[in-house]
Amino acid sequence: MKKKIVNLSKHFSLRRLTLDAHALDRGIANTPEGLQLENLHALCTEVLEPLQRHVGHPTIIAAFRCRELNAFYGSDDTSPYLQGRAVDLFIPNAEIARKYLTVLATLPCKTETFQGKIHVILMNGNG
Repeated sequence: MKKKIVNLSKHFSLRRLTLDAHALDRGIANTPEGLQLENLHALCTEVLEPLQRHVGHPTIIAAFRCRELNAFYGSDDTSPYLQGRAVDLFIPNAEIARKYLTVLATLPCKTETFQGKIHVILMNGNG
């Protein structure tokens, strides 16, 4: 039976923000609850949707991580991934990076840029 798609916002589904190859390979149920879901909804509506409107659909590399998956990646219990406040976006080139960063600078988040990705953390989430 297919899993029901739950939309966190107009363009972003819960499945997309919880999909993780390591979780699938290890049988980890990467399922957010309560405040984590509220934060994921806020991340989508306050950051990802505005980015989508101004730049186009961003490619998500990573987002929510449950406690077990978070530990697998070596992160502690204060990780914004565990709280549902973080997302990593693929940046294929410098032009796209500039466009993303220009829009993200106007949104309630902080960013870090790494080779090939932008790490985004929602600032006003629950954690």
